[in-house]
Amino acid sequence: MDLRNSLRMSVPMKLLLYNMGVPVAIGRIRDVSARGLFVETDFDGFTVHQSLEVELLPRSSTHIDRCRFKTVVARRVRGGFGLEADVNSARGFNALTALVDNVMAHGGPGLLRRQ
Repeated sequence: MDLRNSLRMSVPMKLLLYNMGVPVAIGRIRDVSARGLFVETDFDGFTVHQSLEVELLPRSSTHIDRCRFKTVVARRVRGGFGLEADVNSARGFNALTALVDNVMAHGGPGLLRRQ
């Protein structure tokens, strides 16, 4: 059963994962919405409900600035995990909204359909 509250968009972009201010892993965004993102990575040192920061590493061809913001691990699966933007952080919400808006405005990969 799919419990998503918003549509997700495929956005292949790298990011850095920080734990207590220290970069600990690199990952790739699989999909994103205005509320969160799913990150593919081989690193498995995070637990559900753990706070961490992510830093978007956009390619120079995108119209997105490099941005670092707080998230919370919402779920873990083999090969990655789901993150929610910290509800107390406007920076995270703004970054994810800008990312989704950029993809829609510049003909990015498009919407993912619910299964």
